[in-house]
Amino acid sequence: MDDVEVPDITEQELQEFATALLALATALLALAEDEDNELLGTLLLALCEDLQPRSQRYGPRGPYSVEAREKVADVLLNYASARRFKAWMRMLHDAFWHLHNLIEHNEIFVSTGRKPQRLVKYQLMAFLIKYGGESLIKTASTLAFGDGTTHIYSQ
Repeated sequence: MDDVEVPDITEQELQEFATALLALATALLALAEDEDNELLGTLLLALCEDLQPRSQRYGPRGPYSVEAREKVADVLLNYASARRFKAWMRMLHDAFWHLHNLIEHNEIFVSTGRKPQRLVKYQLMAFLIKYGGESLIKTASTLAFGDGTTHIYSQ
């Protein structure tokens, strides 16, 4: 094992790899037709979490990309079968969009701080997954959102 050479990679290359791996894991979970694909997707998600820096104590955070995180959620939202979608959201696509349309103009979704809020569809997804019985960590991992962000969306 001493003969194995590990290439040096930059923090940005590691984050790009983690983002691509996260997209693959989410696609596997969303489109899985058997338990093996679901297990592989879950294991890849766990690996993605290990690749993310936890705090400044363990080094600087990588670049923050809302677009990359939203692509992961979009896979579940736009490409999952009706069965898979209902398993995660506890409702069908039509019901999700009906509920989305009812709440999207509510003033609670208007940002009053310095940072804009994510689109209502992503906040609704986090809420439904969390209150459908998944833990905060599983919800955050599945949607590739931060734990704190997921907590806010599910209050």
